[in-house]
Amino acid sequence: MADSAMTRLMLRVERIPICGCWIFAFADDGRGYGRIWIHGCVMRAHRASWLLHRGAIPQGADVLHHCDVPACVNPDHLFLGDKTANMRDMARKHRQVFQAHPEKIKRGEACFHAKLSENAVREIIVRTRYGHTGADLARDFGVSQSTISAILHGRIWRHISRTFLPAANDDAAIVAAGGQS
Repeated sequence: MADSAMTRLMLRVERIPICGCWIFAFADDGRGYGRIWIHGCVMRAHRASWLLHRGAIPQGADVLHHCDVPACVNPDHLFLGDKTANMRDMARKHRQVFQAHPEKIKRGEACFHAKLSENAVREIIVRTRYGHTGADLARDFGVSQSTISAILHGRIWRHISRTFLPAANDDAAIVAAGGQS
């Protein structure tokens, strides 16, 4: 049975001599990973390649790519790791979305779950300079105190420039920024 599975896998592979990748050129899952029916179930082709060439995949293990080509099934380009190893490998190679494509990251109001506007965040920052407490601001803006704290410490909404913000004695700028004097 393994021989027929190996044959089915290899009949769908195109070897690329320049880089050494074996590209699974059949069905893919929409994210570039090949899919094949092996041992009674559909699985990603690189996992099937590992299984057929190297043996069992331990429970909870991922099959990762040295070459970062999702369609590659060359067992020499594959290695085992857990989710943490996968994330570290991705970060080390600058393949995380926020590193490779920062323009794709939705920030602020573009996030579907945003409860505040950018102007509201600016107002929150300004009002703290005038002595408003986190509890007051949370109540006024309908968010939690931890959200206010995260804004003020730059953990969220960090893309909002803080350099525009007026000093506490600049009433005209406060009004222009959407606050009240």
